[in-house]
Amino acid sequence: MKKQANKAPAGVAEPVERRGPAKGNSSTKPVVSTQWLAEPEGGLARVRAAARKGKKERLTSLFHHLSTDLLERAYGALKKKAAPGVDGLDWHAYGEDLATRLTQLHERLHSGRYRAQPVRRVWIEKSDGGRRPLGVACVEDKVVQQAMVWVMESIYEVDFL
Repeated sequence: MKKQANKAPAGVAEPVERRGPAKGNSSTKPVVSTQWLAEPEGGLARVRAAARKGKKERLTSLFHHLSTDLLERAYGALKKKAAPGVDGLDWHAYGEDLATRLTQLHERLHSGRYRAQPVRRVWIEKSDGGRRPLGVACVEDKVVQQAMVWVMESIYEVDFL
C-alpha cells in the first residue's frame, strides 16, 4: 500500500512514502524512557514501587524526598549555559560554593522559609516584527523545580507508561 506524502513540493524525488505491512506487537519489553535513568535505588524507587502497587492510593508525604543529594543531582542536570535570573548568578557562579548553598536551600525548603525569586522577563524578537515574553528563573529555583519534577515523575510515569 502506498500513501501520498503530505504537501510534497513539485519535483521531489520520492513523492510517495514507502510503508511496509504492520507486523504486530514486538515480543520485547519497551525501554523505560525517562530523563533520569541513572537513579540509585532509594527513596524515589520506593515511591515508584508504591505508585505501581496501589494505583488508587494517594501519596501524601513526599516532601522528605527533597534531600541535598537530590538537589545536587538536579543542579548537575541543569543547562550550564542558561541565562542567569534576577539574582545574576549563572550555573557556574552558583556552583562555586555548591555544598553550602544546597545545605541552606534544603534547610529553607524544609523549614518553610523558601520563597521563589521573581522571574526575569526578557523579550524575544519574532520573525513578524513582534515580540514575545520569556521568563528566566534563577538557578536555585530551577534546582528545586527539577528535583520536584523527578519526585512527581516517579509517581506519574507509572500511570502514563
